[in-house]
Amino acid sequence: MTARSRDHVDALSASHGVRGTTDNAAAASEAGIVVLAVPAAGVAQVLDEIAGRLRDGAVVVSLADGVPLAELEERLPEGREPPGPCRA
Repeated sequence: MTARSRDHVDALSASHGVRGTTDNAAAASEAGIVVLAVPAAGVAQVLDEIAGRLRDGAVVVSLADGVPLAELEERLPEGREPPGPCRA
């Protein structure tokens, strides 16, 4: 998992037993599934950071409301498109 501040990373790592970093691209390069849990305004920036570092076959899931799939697909490399919309 990633967070902007090292203190937040350390706290989440300690409380949940997960590895963490402040480097989105490094985390994405190791992940088979990338969950974008950022405000809609931050999705483009995070996708630009990680797009070149995603593993082959990586699945990208966005929890951001109001971000069209077309925008996600545009910012992801070929073969890393997000799955279609899911409605609960």
